[in-house]
Amino acid sequence: MIKCSEIAAMMRTWANTSAPRETRHIPKMKMKDLRRFVDKIDFSRDCYYWTGRRLQSGYGIFTIGGKHYYAHRVAWAVAHGRDVPPGKMVTHTCHCPSCIRPEHLKTATPKQNSKDMVAAGRKPYYRSHGKLNGPQVRQIRQLRQEGMTCREIGEKFGIDGSTASLVSRGLRYRDIPD
Repeated sequence: MIKCSEIAAMMRTWANTSAPRETRHIPKMKMKDLRRFVDKIDFSRDCYYWTGRRLQSGYGIFTIGGKHYYAHRVAWAVAHGRDVPPGKMVTHTCHCPSCIRPEHLKTATPKQNSKDMVAAGRKPYYRSHGKLNGPQVRQIRQLRQEGMTCREIGEKFGIDGSTASLVSRGLRYRDIPD
């Protein structure tokens, strides 16, 4: 069984981290909550894996006062002694959603997080919105080069012919390479 003084010392050693993700404010934790939190961590590897409840995506969930919080956000808040800054989210430098090791967490904007995911290969390209995905954009460009009309392409993909024209000429979805 871990003693309260050991938990406090462990949390102090976690302090050099950065984090991301704005949702609800994380309340101050009582010592019993802190003990429950630490009991759900596997410290045996480089990443500190959350062994408690997890979503299908792998992100850990921790309950404080009947409300649910992402475990990595709680870890960041405990390590830094403050809540995640507004407009920021807690991201993983190790790209492991179950990891709550503060050294593997940093704060970033949602846009920075998406770009980090692209750079790490966890997301094929950065797109904050849009109807088409990367393979569809490449296929539109290919079909246009092969002589299919923009109107036909538009009907095939459920978009307007003028949009198909803009995509095929590289004036829309510029961020997606051929």
